[in-house]
Amino acid sequence: MNKFKVVILVAVSFLFGCASTQEAPENLDKYSRNVKATFASYKSITKPHKAFAVAKFNRRDFSGFGYSYPTIKQAENRAIDECQERALKYRDDIKCFIYHSE
Repeated sequence: MNKFKVVILVAVSFLFGCASTQEAPENLDKYSRNVKATFASYKSITKPHKAFAVAKFNRRDFSGFGYSYPTIKQAENRAIDECQERALKYRDDIKCFIYHSE
């Protein structure tokens, strides 16, 4: 019986250890070329009040952006919504973060 408990404990620990922690990124170094290219396109937009959001879960990453809104907050909301919409197609517990806004 004790062996069984140890096996279960090790298995549960392993599963939790493999889970990705979702955090706001400091840079895009660990993101795909596609996300980096999308960010480069976003940066070229000269309209005011824009925002770029990203999410990463294991090897998958997602992004979204908004621009030309009356406020930065509205642009951020749009960026998060776009990112979440893409992430939800993969998994429903992925969290998007604002990477850049101005």
